[in-house]
Amino acid sequence: MLALLLQTTQLARQVAPNVYVTVQPPPGGMPEWAKILISAGTGAVFALLGSLGMELLKRRLDRKETTNAVSKQLADELTHNLRLVDSARRIFADAAKAQEDSRIAAVFVLQLMTTAATTDRYEDNFEKKKGTVHELDPKQSLAQFYRLFPRTLKGQEDFAAASSFLDMASKLGHNYLESHQIPFDPKLDFDDSAYWTLFRTR
Repeated sequence: MLALLLQTTQLARQVAPNVYVTVQPPPGGMPEWAKILISAGTGAVFALLGSLGMELLKRRLDRKETTNAVSKQLADELTHNLRLVDSARRIFADAAKAQEDSRIAAVFVLQLMTTAATTDRYEDNFEKKKGTVHELDPKQSLAQFYRLFPRTLKGQEDFAAASSFLDMASKLGHNYLESHQIPFDPKLDFDDSAYWTLFRTR
């Protein structure tokens, strides 16, 4: 009986073919779902980077526009005040060679000039855009200028002290303009001849 079973098994092996199962990869070498995920992920990354890039560019342009606007306001106001300072220096230089009454008159005219000075644009920008002002004036030339003119010179009655302060203010103001390559037009905002007509004692 056992011999019969062994013969039957051997016969079945000879008759039945060998069966091999081969799993074929999908066309293209990568599953479609993987392609979709990669495409979607790449698109999202590029969209995010593009959005961040545009936002950074917009901020940079806005900052540059703000800086340029503040720079022009400060330069225009400084130019007006610097013309007053330089005009006062010319008067003081002439008065120093004349009689005492001329020096007293020069100090009086200086007080008139301080009332013609403006500081609104500097003070407003310093309050609202302090970082931009500091960026434009890292050496604080502008800040020191306004501490001298008109603040310190207002009410200053000593001729020698006022003359020294005017020289310092003029140097600071011109340094600021030169550091920003801003041309200075020395046309008069205050007519020097008024001093000679009204006050100078010959």
